[in-house]
Amino acid sequence: MKSKKRAFTLLELVVVIAIIGILAAIAIPKYMESQKAAKIAAHKSNVRVLESAAAMYLADNPGTADTTWTKTEKKAEYEKYIQSFPDNPYKKDKAYSVSISNGSITVSPNADAYDNE
Repeated sequence: MKSKKRAFTLLELVVVIAIIGILAAIAIPKYMESQKAAKIAAHKSNVRVLESAAAMYLADNPGTADTTWTKTEKKAEYEKYIQSFPDNPYKKDKAYSVSISNGSITVSPNADAYDNE
């Protein structure tokens, strides 16, 4: 007795591949959007951390001269207030800088820098 081999037809395989393609076309953009949103949220959190560190620095050093912090400059000033200077998670080429001038704190790029992207 000959047993008949059972296999998928070409049409069935094409349908499965088409369904996988449609699912990928829907899922990949959603994944990219959520990844972008997470990076922007991390950026905003980093800005708040840097602002808080600068505020603590000002509280400990009233009447201090104007200063600017970056990851590589003025480390002795900021290392008491934050463990490590954060990297920008959204734009790797845009490093953070913190300017303290006349009691005013400015973090660049600011928290809202990437809201419209």
